[in-house]
Amino acid sequence: MMMPEALGWCSFDQMGGAAPIAWTEINAFSLAAGLDLEPWEVKQLRAMSAAYVQGLARGREPMKVSPAFDDRPDEDPGVKMERQRLSDNLNASLSALAG
Repeated sequence: MMMPEALGWCSFDQMGGAAPIAWTEINAFSLAAGLDLEPWEVKQLRAMSAAYVQGLARGREPMKVSPAFDDRPDEDPGVKMERQRLSDNLNASLSALAG
């Protein structure tokens, strides 16, 4: 149901801002698709959409571990790149002081 050709993960406004899928949109989709969703299923779809939007926002913050690597931040490519950049800068600074 969350596939782009179906309901999707979230909705975007004209400025590119993401928002969770509206309750009315979920209801309209379920009616149009002929699905008889249980209330807990509708709540779960909305919760997944809200979590996706929250993850998008957190993933854009440059000084944070991306949500995909919350449980293993040392594997985050962004963290690895930042550590390498700091190491390179430190090595360059120490070489300049020694030379």
